[in-house]
Amino acid sequence: MNKTLKPFLFILVAAIIIGAMYLLGGTPPPEPPPQPPPARIDMNQYQSKCNLLGDNQWSPSAYSNLKMELETYTRQSGSGVAQEDIDNLTTYLEQKYAMSMVNTYDEWLTKKGESNIGDVYNAMFKQSNLPGCKAILDTPIFVINRYQQVVGFPNRITQFLSQEYNEAQKSSLENEINTLCNTYQISEFENIFKIKINAQNELDNFKKYYIEVYEYIDAYKRNPANNRLKDFCKNNYINTSKYYFYDEFIKKSGACN
Repeated sequence: MNKTLKPFLFILVAAIIIGAMYLLGGTPPPEPPPQPPPARIDMNQYQSKCNLLGDNQWSPSAYSNLKMELETYTRQSGSGVAQEDIDNLTTYLEQKYAMSMVNTYDEWLTKKGESNIGDVYNAMFKQSNLPGCKAILDTPIFVINRYQQVVGFPNRITQFLSQEYNEAQKSSLENEINTLCNTYQISEFENIFKIKINAQNELDNFKKYYIEVYEYIDAYKRNPANNRLKDFCKNNYINTSKYYFYDEFIKKSGACN
């Protein structure tokens, strides 16, 4: 065979073989496109986002977004961050979230209690159980708790007024309201000052009423025929109705008939 024909025959045979493979096996499937590498968290950038969270007012939505972002990185393999670093970032996020609560608490103090603090106060309890957050939130929780006790104190005064007068209980209530209202962070709040003054006035007036009515009740008990309690009926003594114990005693005596 002519040597010049050998290369041509080789190419021809190769073409025939490839054509036969095409006819028998069909078009080979295309190779899948290369997958992008997993996202890698930038620790410095993430910490900067946490710092921004901690520098602003309490924002549950901003916190949730950052938490979700960290959880997404954690679920991905090859995120490029060790588990220890993930744990540290989680703690860092929670502490900054606690700081945002303190910022809202500080604003509440600045406004002397005229902004809503109830929702963040409730969130503080849960947050304080997380690593590194208790020391951040202890003081705000303590102060807000005292504030809420003062706000609820008028109800305790009302309950005391409805019972039989007790000097020891009066003194206990006085000591308690003074201690609560003298908490320096809230002592200058206008509503705290008013509650303290009103509470003391109510306690003093109850004692005054008791001293006045006791003489007549004692006389009536010794001699029911000597009933001079009419002066303490509602029409004659406007405050009788809130002193429920004595109001009921006077009604049962028949003095108001």
